[in-house]
Amino acid sequence: TDPRELEADRAAGKRNFAAAERLLSSVVADAPHNGGAWFKLASIRRALDDITGALDAITGALRIDPLAFLPLLMKASLLEQLGEADTAAELY
Repeated sequence: TDPRELEADRAAGKRNFAAAERLLSSVVADAPHNGGAWFKLASIRRALDDITGALDAITGALRIDPLAFLPLLMKASLLEQLGEADTAAELY
């Protein structure tokens, strides 16, 4: 595990979501194949009310594993928040 990812986990645990977002953004920039980091980044961006950014990050996770249950569920939920209920329903 990338040490920055662990540091991001600690920052998120302290509710320092901005720091966690910066760290995870750098992790996925350097390791775009890290689906777990993409998922964490989506979660952090959602906590920051950056729904569009969260959707971008969850799309990164789904590029790695298109059938991953939790990323699909999060994508549906994010789409629903953006008012795209019909598209979200297809994923649920």
